[in-house]
Amino acid sequence: MFSSSIGYGVNQIIRKLKAQKKILRNLREGWVEAGTLRKDFHLFKAPATNGNTRHFLYHSLSCRCISVTPCESEFFRLSLGEKGKSNSLINDIIRRYAMDEVETAIQNHRILTEQFQALSTPPPQIGPTAQKCELMMYGNLECNLKCPYCNSLKARSKADKGEVQRLMPMKTARRSVRFIAERMAGRAGQISVNFSLGGEPLLSFDRYRQMRDYCKEIENETGIPITLSLNTNGTAFTTEFLEYCETNGVAMAISIDGPREIHNSMRVFKTGKGSYDAIAENLPRVLGSECPGLSHTVGGAVLTALNPHPREVYQHLIELGFLMVVVTPVRDRPDREWSLNVNTVSSFK
Repeated sequence: MFSSSIGYGVNQIIRKLKAQKKILRNLREGWVEAGTLRKDFHLFKAPATNGNTRHFLYHSLSCRCISVTPCESEFFRLSLGEKGKSNSLINDIIRRYAMDEVETAIQNHRILTEQFQALSTPPPQIGPTAQKCELMMYGNLECNLKCPYCNSLKARSKADKGEVQRLMPMKTARRSVRFIAERMAGRAGQISVNFSLGGEPLLSFDRYRQMRDYCKEIENETGIPITLSLNTNGTAFTTEFLEYCETNGVAMAISIDGPREIHNSMRVFKTGKGSYDAIAENLPRVLGSECPGLSHTVGGAVLTALNPHPREVYQHLIELGFLMVVVTPVRDRPDREWSLNVNTVSSFK
């Protein structure tokens, strides 16, 4: 059994790598590649619906695609491109763009640089050179959706039968954060905590608020910056939550699989009704916010064998207003009709 588990894991990795390569090939076919920055970063240009040209930065390892302005595109070319050309590129940027565009590009570039540094460097080792430590917790198994590819369906079924706890005890969550922070003191420059895996965190938002306050407390004690991220399906937003986000700058990712028809084929309420419209009505306030934490909310989509259209998904989420988009292949047993396997991976178009 041990050997078969290893083999299954290797096959999953191979399928994912093949899917990542097909996504990049797909983007190259539909968009004009404007340049390759280092090994894993690619700049693209594509026509927008209003007739203008839009610019994108794509990171192939994480499948992240970010909409950038032409000026911001130049800055990424400058910071990630070939060395020895800095002076000529800086002079060219100043000559061709207005100063307010340059200042805005610099500000947005700084916001995104930290995220890209984490993506472009190897995972940190526990030791004196570690840059970032990540703590992932399944804090909540409750959810108002019933997506067939959800990794938590089995655990949620056990919770319904009373075999496992539906909510992680707050005492356990707090002890986990303290345990990591105390042992990483002097070793890591930052700790990232995700307390929203397993279910929909906004169904128990007070728990998230308690955890955020506790992370700040531990941050003050240890001196290590601690960030608490939030993954949500976007259907349970309330005025109270949005006001809290605007006040506290919550870092958030919203799951949305693409256009309405594609999204509603997999991400449905327990009644079977699609969840797209419930998400879309909340997006203008989130993505149009002046709060950087909200305006830079990540749009996350899952590609399945039933939805092999990465370019269409990327384009739709960017048109909705997401500045950063992450599209990843589905993770499930290979015998599911929506799963990636040797027969379905070739369907990506």
